[in-house]
Amino acid sequence: MTPLLELLADGVFHRGPELAEQLGISRAGINQQIQSIRGQGIVVESVRARGYRMPGGAEWLRDQTIRRALRRTFPGIAVDVLASTDSTNRFLMGFDWASAPRQHAVYAEHQSAGRGRRGRAWVSPWGHNLYMSCAQTFHDGLPDGLSLRVGVSLAKMLAGQGVRGIQVKWPNDLWVADHKCGGILVEVQGDPAGCCRAVIGVGLNVQTPVSVAGQIDQPWTDLRTVGLKPGVTRNQLASRAARAIFQSFEMSQWQDGFAKYDALANRDVRVFGPTSDGDSIGRAVGIDEEGALRVIIGDQERSIRSGEISVRTHA
Repeated sequence: MTPLLELLADGVFHRGPELAEQLGISRAGINQQIQSIRGQGIVVESVRARGYRMPGGAEWLRDQTIRRALRRTFPGIAVDVLASTDSTNRFLMGFDWASAPRQHAVYAEHQSAGRGRRGRAWVSPWGHNLYMSCAQTFHDGLPDGLSLRVGVSLAKMLAGQGVRGIQVKWPNDLWVADHKCGGILVEVQGDPAGCCRAVIGVGLNVQTPVSVAGQIDQPWTDLRTVGLKPGVTRNQLASRAARAIFQSFEMSQWQDGFAKYDALANRDVRVFGPTSDGDSIGRAVGIDEEGALRVIIGDQERSIRSGEISVRTHA
C-alpha cells in the first residue's frame, strides 16, 4: 500500500501541505497521487481548508499479521497480500502447481476482474470486503463435495463471529435471509482423482460501500449488517476464513453440517441450465453423499450435479 494511502486510512482530514511535508514531496505531487488513487476507484474527499480524507477510513490487510495467525495451525503456509490484481484465483492458477507451496493463501485489496461461478463478475471495491484464494496440493485426489465443505466451514466460522442466520446455498454461495453475502469458486489443476491442486476463491461482503451497490445484480447484504461483531477486524476475518477453508478438507460428516446450514431445504426451486431438460420446478430435499442436490420433481427424485439452481419466488 502506498504511503499516502497509509496516511489516509485513518478516515480523518489531512491538509495538503501536511501530507506533502510528511511524504517529502511537493503539493503538486500530492495532487497527482490523489488523482491516481481516485482513478483506481478509491473514494477520496477533498474540502477546501480541511484537506483530503477517505470517508470511513480503511483497515488495510497485513501479510505479516495474517501469516502469524495462520502459521500457528499451518506452519509452512505461504501468505501474500496484493494491493490489486485481476483475480486472486487467476493469480494462484498462474503458478507451476507441481512446485508451488503445498498451502498458499492470497488476498487482494482490490480485484479488477473478480470472478464468480460461470464467469460472472464479482464486484470488488477497494479495502472494504474480503477477496481471497487458498490453494492446496492433494496427492490422493480431491475431497468430495469441496465447495460445500468450504461453505459449511465458513458458515460455522461466521456464525461464531456473530453473523445471524448464515446459510449455504447449493452449490457455492453464502446467504442470509435470501441475500448473498459471499461466494465460493473452486478451480483445479492436475488430475482431480490423483495428484492435483485446488484453488478455492472466496469473496465475502464485509462492509460494502453504498457507492457500488448499483453494480450488484442480485439481492445482497454484508456481514456488518447481519451481525459480524464490531471487534472483528478485516485481518482477523482474513486469517479465520483461510483457516476455515483449509480445515474443511479434513471435515468428517460434512453432509450433516450442510443440512444444518442448507438454504434450500424443503423449498421450491427452479432447475435450469445446459444439463437440464428445460426449466423444471421441484422441491429441494438436501444433498446425497456425493454433494449433488436432491430435487423432487413430480413424483420422481433427481440428483442435480450441475446446471443452475434458483429459488422460486412467490407473490
